[in-house]
Amino acid sequence: MARRKKQAEDLGPDAFQAEGGRWVGWFEKNGVLVVAGLGVVLLGIVGFEFLGSSSNRAASEVTSAFDDALERYREVTAPGFARTATSTRVLQEAYAEAQDELSSFRDAHAGNGATRLALVYEADLASKREDYEAAARLYTEYVQAAPADDPLLFVALEGAGYAYESLEKYDEAVQTFEALAKVEYAEAYAHKHIARVKEAKGDLEGAKQSLERLLDSEPTPFLENFAKNHLKLLSAR
Repeated sequence: MARRKKQAEDLGPDAFQAEGGRWVGWFEKNGVLVVAGLGVVLLGIVGFEFLGSSSNRAASEVTSAFDDALERYREVTAPGFARTATSTRVLQEAYAEAQDELSSFRDAHAGNGATRLALVYEADLASKREDYEAAARLYTEYVQAAPADDPLLFVALEGAGYAYESLEKYDEAVQTFEALAKVEYAEAYAHKHIARVKEAKGDLEGAKQSLERLLDSEPTPFLENFAKNHLKLLSAR
């Protein structure tokens, strides 16, 4: 999501089910932001959040408002938008407009579960605008409010780590990626990030230690080969 973004590797029927279908519909249109299939998980999350709403009508109104707030996001992050923008200034202004609409949605519906999800979209736009201070703050706000099993923790922690790295706040980046290592299935991937950041700050021994930890974490063949090859390169320096 942020600079040098990489994609992440890798409930029974209730009164909310009909409304949840609408959430899955708009979420599938936003594949730019999250990995495929996450919309199915989102159905359960939003369903739980909205069960606390006063009525299905109120939930529907918030769903509709969120979709309206995301309309501009979908437009400006569409693959062809950057190619057809007449200037960088026009593109940046479009990102800012979309971010403002998401911020306004959060202000208008404070306390609703959907506003927490909006933080991730808003942070993504802040990163695209190279406003890394705002991106780190928004991603971190999402993380602080998220339960330990939140399926978007990977996205938010990685985004925050990249934002800190772009600010050359390497200690904060390492700390964030260490938190990412505690997310299920993300340990090896997180150690790759940590090794890269430590190398960037000149801590070659620390980078090698992180690559060793990667190899100890049952990585995929791709990450295993990367770690072994990069360890050889670092040892030769």
